[in-house]
Amino acid sequence: MRIYVVTLQKRNIMNEKETIKNFLSIEQPMPLLMSHTSTIALLLKGARKMFGCNLNTGKYERFEFTKERLEDETLHSFQFSGLINYLIFLEQIGAALKPKNITKHTKRNEIFRCLKYFSNISSDEAKINVIVALRNSLVHRFGLATKKSLKPNPRKFILSSERNSEVVGFPENEWNGDFSIKLDSCSTTIYIIDLVELIENTYQKVLEEVENDNIEITLADGIQELKARYSITH
Repeated sequence: MRIYVVTLQKRNIMNEKETIKNFLSIEQPMPLLMSHTSTIALLLKGARKMFGCNLNTGKYERFEFTKERLEDETLHSFQFSGLINYLIFLEQIGAALKPKNITKHTKRNEIFRCLKYFSNISSDEAKINVIVALRNSLVHRFGLATKKSLKPNPRKFILSSERNSEVVGFPENEWNGDFSIKLDSCSTTIYIIDLVELIENTYQKVLEEVENDNIEITLADGIQELKARYSITH
């Protein structure tokens, strides 16, 4: 009986690992669930397509600069939408997964969790908080300013296509929530190409941790909840 229980436990662990790999893979529908497509993968593929990245590798290759988008002036709309998809992708990862070696799961925002656990800015909580604020600004209002009451600081954003490995450029003077202030010196700059690169690198880190068997599902109902929340059937 003891041998049977151990074998069953190992089988369940393997199933969880394979399930996570299937949900993260851009190859859809999922091999283990041929009638299911992962919405986590859909977000990533949509983000890459809209932002101008290689669909398979995630490398930014300026594919968004199409004749059609330039002629009908939808270039920035697609860039914004791609960025939103990328940010929600982080949110889904942070909501569903964590490293096994994290024993005390932070109760912070899901994007905060994801970047804290898997990104190369894990120690820079100020930058992580800015990225969370950007997500809320874009998703809630498709705009570039937070609520005036945001703590610890409200933010106005500039999205820059210039390259800067710092990803976030903090203002000379923190914005006080006064919308009449037009000075760029009070705005927080987001270097969007580097932000996308950060997110893609975070995704690669998650994949590595899955291969190392150091990822677990944090949802209360485990695999079944992952399937219900983050897949569509067809």
